[in-house]
Amino acid sequence: MTIDEVKIPKIRIPVADVTNLDIQSYGKGNNYPQMILQLLGASSNAKSCVGRYAKFIRGAGFKDSLFYKSIVNMKGQTCDTLLRLCSDDLAKFGGFALHINYNLLCEITSVEHIPFEDCRLCIDDDTGYIAKIGIHPDWTCSKGKKKIKKPSKNTIAYTDVFNPNPDVVLSQIVAAGGIEVYKGQTLYVSKDGFMVYPSTIYDSAITDISTDEGLANVRYRNVRSNFLPMGMFVYPKGQKVMVEDKDGNWVEGTEYQNGFDAAKFKDFQGDSEACKILGVGREDGDDVPQFVEFPTKNFDKDFTVTKDAVAEEIHAAFNQEVFYRIRSGALGFSNDIINDAFNFYNAMTIDERVLMEQSFRSVFSHFAYPVNQTNDYSLIPLSYEVQSV
Repeated sequence: MTIDEVKIPKIRIPVADVTNLDIQSYGKGNNYPQMILQLLGASSNAKSCVGRYAKFIRGAGFKDSLFYKSIVNMKGQTCDTLLRLCSDDLAKFGGFALHINYNLLCEITSVEHIPFEDCRLCIDDDTGYIAKIGIHPDWTCSKGKKKIKKPSKNTIAYTDVFNPNPDVVLSQIVAAGGIEVYKGQTLYVSKDGFMVYPSTIYDSAITDISTDEGLANVRYRNVRSNFLPMGMFVYPKGQKVMVEDKDGNWVEGTEYQNGFDAAKFKDFQGDSEACKILGVGREDGDDVPQFVEFPTKNFDKDFTVTKDAVAEEIHAAFNQEVFYRIRSGALGFSNDIINDAFNFYNAMTIDERVLMEQSFRSVFSHFAYPVNQTNDYSLIPLSYEVQSV
């Protein structure tokens, strides 16, 4: 089989210009990161893997303890706080963003985290350069907060792309009309390259993550329906109620009386959404109500195999197979095994830590006062330590 004969999958993150907002859509409906958050929230395996991924990215924090504790914005947030927020976003989305404010000397005075799902790249110019980032707290209008207005050119905050060159900053301040109205700059970091929308590290396992949610829903419905078998409940409708027509004659109406109240049967099934009983009313005869069970196959084994396969695929997408095997008991649970697993995953996440270190250096090396006097922005890799008794 040649590559021409292979079924090519659809583009995972299609990008198109949204000219009325001056941005590039992040996915078909401009909602790729929002959909990612929904999927993660519904999959216990994916959420666990993302959490572990983020922990290994930030490790034990910055080596420079003074830099680690430095307060860098008016909210009182420290570099450690920014590291945690940025590592969480990098693990979830494959990128993160920071908002930078300057003074009249073109020195950085404040650095704040921007939720990555709030950021959109603006349309590039004829040379392919992207000059601004569009920021809005609810691109999909799904948060339901009245104070948040739908995205428009008037409600989107357009900030310049990060460039600490004093001449560039000064020209932006002048163009904005002064430091009082200057919106600052945004450092937009993507693991997939410069000024491009990133795909998540687990994007290829999106189907498995969705399946994980579906398997959980199956378990939920079975429990809520008290594990009642699927079947058909056949009951007599009873006699039709006689009604008087417009001519004063008594005729059969459409309502029934003295029949079985099928609606009450749901009280025996637990959760109302877990109904697996098909009610069928018979008009003929006075038969006693009966339950006809549908012949079904025992899917317990298939369910377990599918559940395990899905969990393993999700862990594989995060390069966390070793942790899955430890959890399943395939590798045991000794200190040496766990320590080896930590060393392995530290090696798998070194690129993310380097990206984080470089990004923080590019910002805080231009801060108004020396927050990192050692100029050491390296992160301490996470280690497994056993407490002696």
